[in-house]
Amino acid sequence: MDALAEEIVKEKVCSDLADQATQLVMGDGNPDADIVFIGEAPGKNEDLQGKPFVGAAGKFLDEMLKSANLQRSDVYITNIVKYRPPNNRDPLPEEKRQFWPYLLRQLEIIQPKAISDLRAAQWRRIYSRDCRSVKNTVIHVKCVCTSLNSW
Repeated sequence: MDALAEEIVKEKVCSDLADQATQLVMGDGNPDADIVFIGEAPGKNEDLQGKPFVGAAGKFLDEMLKSANLQRSDVYITNIVKYRPPNNRDPLPEEKRQFWPYLLRQLEIIQPKAISDLRAAQWRRIYSRDCRSVKNTVIHVKCVCTSLNSW
């Protein structure tokens, strides 16, 4: 993962985001995990701490993991976009497009059995409202993959 992070910085992926972010937020957890959780982009707390899902959403994720007898060290958590967008705005389609190949490479390294999609846009589609207002929802699993080609 470190080499992949170095490549993102060297290649100046989304340099406009990188210039205003505190740091790259690559991911956190077990790189040999069976389950990977994927969000959209880091927020303010994530940008400051360098780890995904450490704010309010992270506390909720921790509660969900605990209810499944899991800890962060049992899973891997990352985002599509690795730099915080200004003012916590949703990542632009072009920003997601630029980071997508790096997310796929992360998944190739980890080879998870399941991927849980935590992106806010997915929740908005399901609930037809801002996901920040959705409380006590069950984290859904987007798919169970036998290979990355099936995702």
